[in-house]
Amino acid sequence: MELILMRHGQAEENMENDAERTLTKEGQKKIKRVAFGIDHLLDGKQKICIWTSPLERAWQTAQIIAKKLDVAEVEKVEMLATGGDLMALLEEWLPQKQADCLIIVGHQPYLSDWSVKLAATPLPFKKGAIAGYKLNEESPLTAQLRWFVQPGVWSK
Repeated sequence: MELILMRHGQAEENMENDAERTLTKEGQKKIKRVAFGIDHLLDGKQKICIWTSPLERAWQTAQIIAKKLDVAEVEKVEMLATGGDLMALLEEWLPQKQADCLIIVGHQPYLSDWSVKLAATPLPFKKGAIAGYKLNEESPLTAQLRWFVQPGVWSK
């Protein structure tokens, strides 16, 4: 199974309620390019599930990705906003998985922390960055980093 960790796009600054910060126009534009890139990396061969932090900027990012990849439903997962135990969540999900690829849209520093726990690889997730892992579904859960792409690599 493939796991993709993705950081949300560039969001508005200095809002009173952090959870309501929305993507800027530039952030939306860059995420559309990332969605184009993900589509080419996955080559349309996989059934995809998307989980996102419920914070507005992550939700908007996930919606852009879902539209490009023709994923009908995006699931909000509260734990993705606070950096909880991703390993436990994945271990619970894996036996009942209904997809070949899970895309998780979240925040820093959690994404880097999860990358270290999964693949012993710290990554500098800039806004819009993505990393693809091949999951070893045996216990203990581990992964192999297959690729990492910072925003701005793809142009359309």
